Amino acid sequence: TATAAPCISLFKPVQVDLALDLGAEPTDRFDPDNLWWRHELLHRAVLADPVHLISLMATERDRIEARWMGTSIDPSAAFAEADEVTSRWIGVVDSSGALDRRTRQARRYWDERNRRAGMPDTDPRSRSS
Repeated sequence: TATAAPCISLFKPVQVDLALDLGAEPTDRFDPDNLWWRHELLHRAVLADPVHLISLMATERDRIEARWMGTSIDPSAAFAEADEVTSRWIGVVDSSGALDRRTRQARRYWDERNRRAGMPDTDPRSRSS
């Protein structure tokens, strides 16, 4: 998936005999031009309430993956589509109104990781349940 969270990532088809440019390797600093970090915006937002928030994407994720597996899609096209879908899913999660159901300790842990990485503040669910 080229991301840290396969459960919310699209499993993209690749070909071992075809080079695929995924850009620079991610570092420990947020980089909006990096595939891994763009998806990490979604991953870290979903951590607030994974059961609910994954359910908002799961049907579409499964449908797209099934379509890709049933055809001969160019890997570059699959990665480009996945990037567009991930951007849309970030909007879905951000507008969901889901509460942050993590413990205070878990929120502090991820807040610190986000701060250290220089992540933008994109979590409107900072409300506690």
